[in-house]
Amino acid sequence: MSNSSLHPDDATESLGGNVCRCTGYAGIKRAAVDSISVFENGKSGERNHLENLITLNFIPHYFRAIKKQLEEISEGNKSIEKKSSVVISGGTDLYVQRWENLVRGKGNLISQDKKLSGISKTGKQINIGSATTIEEIKSSKLLQKYFPQWNYYLSLFGSLPIRNRATVGGNIVNASPIGDMVNILLALNSTVHLKDGKKKRSILLKSFYKGYKSLDKRKNEIVEKISFQIPSKHSFFNFEKISKRTYLDIASVNSSIYIELKSGKVTTIHISAGGVAPIPLYLSSTCNYLKNKTIDTETIKNAAEISSNEILPISDARGSADYKRLLLRQLLYAHFIKLFPQLVDPEKLL
Repeated sequence: MSNSSLHPDDATESLGGNVCRCTGYAGIKRAAVDSISVFENGKSGERNHLENLITLNFIPHYFRAIKKQLEEISEGNKSIEKKSSVVISGGTDLYVQRWENLVRGKGNLISQDKKLSGISKTGKQINIGSATTIEEIKSSKLLQKYFPQWNYYLSLFGSLPIRNRATVGGNIVNASPIGDMVNILLALNSTVHLKDGKKKRSILLKSFYKGYKSLDKRKNEIVEKISFQIPSKHSFFNFEKISKRTYLDIASVNSSIYIELKSGKVTTIHISAGGVAPIPLYLSSTCNYLKNKTIDTETIKNAAEISSNEILPISDARGSADYKRLLLRQLLYAHFIKLFPQLVDPEKLL
C-alpha cells in the first residue's frame, strides 16, 4: 500500500514469503484486490498518499510520526567506526539465527548510512555501495540498461520483503556457497573495496573467499562498496539457478557467465558456480581453457569436463554430490545454448 500506484500483481509480490503454501492464496488475493478498490474509490487528491491511507483506515494515525522516528534512529547509528559492536547491514541472516543476542547487544546498524548506499557509474566502472539493498539493485535502471534480463535474474533472489532488507555487502560477507548475488558478481569479475577508518584496500571478489565462511577481511574492516567494469558492446551475460521452487527458494546449484567475443573467438570470459564447493566458486581452469577458443559443441563439452574437476560438491538436503555435479554441467550447457544457439547443437551435448 506504500506504492503511489496500486496493482494486484504488486500486492501479490509484496505478500511473497508471508503466506503459508498449504492454503489461503485465493482469499488473500481477493482481499488485496478489494483493498485496492476501496483505496482507489475513497482516496482524495487533496490529501497526500499517507493521509489517504490513514483516513481510509489502512494504517494507524501514529504512522504520521514514523518517518521522523526512523530518522532519529538512523541518527543514532551514523558512526561505523565502533570497534566493540557487531556490524549489521540488512540482518536477514543474523536476526534469524541470533536475534536475542543482537537485540540485547550493541549492534552497529550500517544499512541506513547513505555513504554506503547507492549505484553509480564512474568512467567505465559501476559502483554499488555495500548497504544497497537487493531490491534497489534489481530495480536499477542503470544495471537494467546493461543487462536486459537483470530484473528477472534478481526476482529469483528471496521474496520482496527480504530483498527490501538484504544488502549486497551482507550477501558478500555472509559467504554462502550458494548465494545468488555473489554468484552474479563473481561472473562480472567484481572488486570488493574494504575500509577500516581511513585505511582502504581492494581485492578481487574471486580472491576474497579463503575457505568455508573464511574471508580475506581483517577484524575491523567493513565492505565499503563493490565495483565492476561496464560490459562491452560485444559481451554476453547469463544467470542460471536450479532450485526445488522457481521463487522463494535456495539454489541447489547456480551459475553465471560473462563472455566477450571478437572475430568469433572468446577474448574475455568469467564463469561462477554455486553449491558445488565450500565457497562461492570462480571456475578459473574452465575460463582459461575457453580463452581464445571458438565456440562450438565439442569445445563446450570439454569445458564442462574441466569444470567437473574444479568442483567439490557434497551430498545434503538439496541433492547428492553426483546430482550437483550433473546440474553444473547442465547449467554450463544452458549458458551457451541460450547465448549462442546458432553455434551449439543441444542434441550433441547429450
